[in-house]
Amino acid sequence: MNNKLKKRKGKVFVTGASGFVGSHIVDRLLDEGYEIVVLVRPTSDIKHLKRPGIHMITGDIRDETILSQAVKDVDTIVHAAATFVGDWDNHYEINVKATRTLLEMACSAGVKKVVLISSISIYPLSTIKKGKVISEDMGYEEKDLNNYSRSKIEQEKIVKEYHKEHAIKYSIIRPGSIYGPRGPIFPAMTGLALGNSRIALIGRGKNPVPLSYVENVADAVRLCIEKESTNNKCYNLVEDTLLTRKEYLNAIREHVDPDLSVIKMPYFMWSLLKFSLRTVFGLMGRKAPLSALNLKTYSVKLNFSTENFKSDIRSKPYIAFDESINRTLHWYKNKRTPKRSIGLAENYKVDIPATKQLKVGIVGCGGISIEHLSALHKMQNAQLTALADVNQQVREDMAQKFDVSNTFADVDKMLSSMKLDVVHIITPPQTHTDIAIKAMNKKCHVFVEKPMAVDAEQARTMLQTARENKVKLCIDHNILYDEVMIDARKIMADHIIGNIAYVECWFGTEFNPYGPYGNKDHWVYDLPGLLYHDFIVHPLYLLLDIMGEADCKNVSSKYIRTVPYMDSDELIVTLENNEQFGTLHLSNAVSPRYQFLHIYGTEGTLKIDFLNKFTFVDKGISMLPKTINRCMTSRKLGSILKSSARKNLVRGLTGEYSLCTGIDRLIQLFYRSILLDEPVPVSGEEGLRSMEIMDKIWQQIKC
Repeated sequence: MNNKLKKRKGKVFVTGASGFVGSHIVDRLLDEGYEIVVLVRPTSDIKHLKRPGIHMITGDIRDETILSQAVKDVDTIVHAAATFVGDWDNHYEINVKATRTLLEMACSAGVKKVVLISSISIYPLSTIKKGKVISEDMGYEEKDLNNYSRSKIEQEKIVKEYHKEHAIKYSIIRPGSIYGPRGPIFPAMTGLALGNSRIALIGRGKNPVPLSYVENVADAVRLCIEKESTNNKCYNLVEDTLLTRKEYLNAIREHVDPDLSVIKMPYFMWSLLKFSLRTVFGLMGRKAPLSALNLKTYSVKLNFSTENFKSDIRSKPYIAFDESINRTLHWYKNKRTPKRSIGLAENYKVDIPATKQLKVGIVGCGGISIEHLSALHKMQNAQLTALADVNQQVREDMAQKFDVSNTFADVDKMLSSMKLDVVHIITPPQTHTDIAIKAMNKKCHVFVEKPMAVDAEQARTMLQTARENKVKLCIDHNILYDEVMIDARKIMADHIIGNIAYVECWFGTEFNPYGPYGNKDHWVYDLPGLLYHDFIVHPLYLLLDIMGEADCKNVSSKYIRTVPYMDSDELIVTLENNEQFGTLHLSNAVSPRYQFLHIYGTEGTLKIDFLNKFTFVDKGISMLPKTINRCMTSRKLGSILKSSARKNLVRGLTGEYSLCTGIDRLIQLFYRSILLDEPVPVSGEEGLRSMEIMDKIWQQIKC
């Protein structure tokens, strides 16, 4: 078998390789040992294509020179590129005219065969009677064609024309609604998608949708290349197992998105809407998205014959239907599972399915310790065992408030005399490394306040000690678990704002000369970044949470003459990776202070306000005029601001408002990670990445 495959291997040019179907075709051919040439646009996402065996050419499929270069020494062309949007002129240029140019170049280069990915939408569905089986020898649709179907018919005619006139061989694959990993959650002909979690269902949804699994399409392409019996033939390719639209959407709701909203409307209402849309879109000079043919495909049961495919190519699918659905649902579920969601239940609660209590020691009883102690005091899995602080009055007050019987002036004595499971380090960062090492050498898990350490070298030492002692080290990057940040990660996981291009974080402190930082002897002024050092970690870890790996590219600072013990008090840092920019603005001077994160995507912008506690998605509806979209956005934002004000007022009056809502959640998740041996919610590695960037910042500015 391997020898036979070896003889059939060759060089294949794949168009549309960065797309949903094209990328799977590339995967399949690459697995079989074919040499692949792909044409990608400058705007294409090519991460998936940067692999051995793939030669990339950047350019436009409408460019004759580029196509001539791409088909050189190629045995077979797989034509999967197509546009689904725009007017007829756009469809004609990309789907029709470019196909003719491609075939012209193929003939000149001596290409032996072309495999075209077409569509079942080319059939005369407007005249199909109930129960009629649709086979490959039926003619083309002629009535009320949408631009895509019309262009696919023209593509097929061109391919057949070049076979007749130039003897180039072809195979045409006509899949149905293609589904699978990397594809849309709502395949074509499922309904009218209204975002990623809402769909309008036409009728009752009891008619089956003609589904085609993307890996089966890709394998069919491979077999069309290899089998002589497929030459100059067309093949329907739909799954034998019938799944109704309602059943498919129920599977999405059960396994992927329990909040999926399905809007059901009978056919007669859609017929009325069709005429309204035609009028409105006609006034806008555009074609309505709903046609009589669209409605017909939803109102009748479509039966497609696949007998030719089974007899010429394969009797059974490459991937069985049950397996294909499971793979698809699993991929959607993973893709739409937000980061840092392990252990988080509904209503932002943390689920700890364990009864064991961990003995806890607290080192440092300063201001922020009240947040740690309050969180631990409420936890069934935490037993507050000991407090350590050099200030006797402070530690005794805290011990009395939280009913802790053991207090120490010296951390060494606490660690030597008490058997502890977890130690919280809530002291100035200059002491973190020393205390953490001592605690971890006693086999204690450690939860350390931000910033993790003074510099990256100390952070590495802490991380190495944790690894050597096989204990967990968690850093208090608490805003990551604020409710609004949890909401934001879900919005991003649902791909509501598209691909992220730019992230901006503003973190204001509103310096108070009469507060603790007004004292020039405060420990912050002994840090490399002075006052910046204590606060910059917040906006920095928020940016890194969104961007992933990033590097410090530029640092700027100005002195607004607000902080008396520094040479600057406004700081702007630019971060960058291969795909995104990020900036943080750390402000000590501006009043009132702001703390927000703006995430700019290709399909919308997400705004997170950490002080007013709200998230807002700024995203228009593509079919509406921009002026109307702006009005709707303003109205929505106003409503959110009013709701946020009411909630925060109630929280303030009841004493429930806090800027540190994420710390309770983070501590609980850390204890869950210990008890269930799960990944730490904020790892030492994350803390180290922040410290490395902070080191670079201090090297570039004079504080």
